Amino acid sequence: MPPPRKRWVLPVVLGSVALVLVLGGLAVVAIVALFSGGDYVRTVGPQGDLTEVTLAVGDCADVDPFEVTRLDEATVVPCTGRHLLEVAAREPLVGPTGVLQARSPLDGPVLDVSERFCIAQFEAYVDVAYMDSDLDVLTLLPDEGRWAAGEREVICLVVPWWDDDLFGPARGSQR
Repeated sequence: MPPPRKRWVLPVVLGSVALVLVLGGLAVVAIVALFSGGDYVRTVGPQGDLTEVTLAVGDCADVDPFEVTRLDEATVVPCTGRHLLEVAAREPLVGPTGVLQARSPLDGPVLDVSERFCIAQFEAYVDVAYMDSDLDVLTLLPDEGRWAAGEREVICLVVPWWDDDLFGPARGSQR
């Protein structure tokens, strides 16, 4: 006579697999959210995170763009020494009409297009794939008032990863 069947084995195994998949999916979502750059978007304008940015492409400054409210008063320093940011691009945002006519610079499609733009500019400027770099990118967009007035300039800053400093120029550094 064959041994009695254990009917509980299949549901337990399937339940365990489902639990592992759900927890794994949540971990992936958390990691993507942590490293997606979503915290690396700031706005520029009278009501923005930064009131003004006068730095040009290629300029380096020894101010932390996360700690200050004005980059128009930042002193340009030689990129060959220690600095905390380097301007990789300043250009009008281009994209589908719906993105350019969005009600807010912080709308999802605007963020997506501008962050992809800055990552592409970062890669061209640093000459390395963003995911292979030990540097990071900060995207600056107009604040709500400037966006409503039609301003669409995107500024892309190369910044150090975490709390490090930049030493030497990021342009063409392949780091």
